[in-house]
Amino acid sequence: MFNKNSIFLIVSFSIVFTTLTACQSSTESVLLKFDSYFDGKSFNCSKTIESSGSHWRLFQAQFYVSNVAFKDQQNTWHKTSFAVSTGQSEQVALIGGICGNAFQWSTAVKSPISAKNISAIRFDLGVPESLNHKNPITQPSPLNQSDMFWTWRLGYKFARIEFASEDSEWIFHLGSTGCHSPSPVRPPKDACLNPNRVTVVFDNFRADQTISLNLDMLLNDIDMKANNNCQSSSDTPLCQSLFQRMGITKNSQQQVFELR
Repeated sequence: MFNKNSIFLIVSFSIVFTTLTACQSSTESVLLKFDSYFDGKSFNCSKTIESSGSHWRLFQAQFYVSNVAFKDQQNTWHKTSFAVSTGQSEQVALIGGICGNAFQWSTAVKSPISAKNISAIRFDLGVPESLNHKNPITQPSPLNQSDMFWTWRLGYKFARIEFASEDSEWIFHLGSTGCHSPSPVRPPKDACLNPNRVTVVFDNFRADQTISLNLDMLLNDIDMKANNNCQSSSDTPLCQSLFQRMGITKNSQQQVFELR
């Protein structure tokens, strides 16, 4: 039989446990903003880039973002998840778009810390290995976009950036390579030799800042007509240049994404 003191302790414990559970499960929605820019200005489908004597117009600029984490003012990292909606699942968001269609330059993140408490951000450019070789036909958005997928063996295109001129195309498709399986339509049992995921870190990050794809840095000193195709093969001169700027090459740091 319970006495008054026992009942008081049980009620007190219940209140404390409920409060702690609520605090641990509470999240705040933080809107991450992205864009692309060239020559110091936001770049869109109506603008052109001059290279090799031609004017190049954007056709597609899309990339997958995953594993977003925020650092608080006390220097502790916190994992986040995406708010499920069109163009994003809990684990992956697809940023950008295809000209002629609406672009998605923002994504809602469920953060365990408040926006005011964020001091840094970290995210991966790419699809996590656990999802990279799934069947796109059966996957939810945004992993069901067929043109962002190579084969079951290789997986997804983590980034797809394409331009077109009057008589040529410029293509950059980033994804994993060195993936081994009995056939292209079968996923590998082991991780690919060249994962080619890019981890982007920004210290002194504020939630109201924009993460920009710097096309100046991506295309700097590249003859877009002579070097016009990179399908993630490190043997090609264009991929060698782009991988260095993306931070994929050993001892290199990514320079393509910046804060604005």
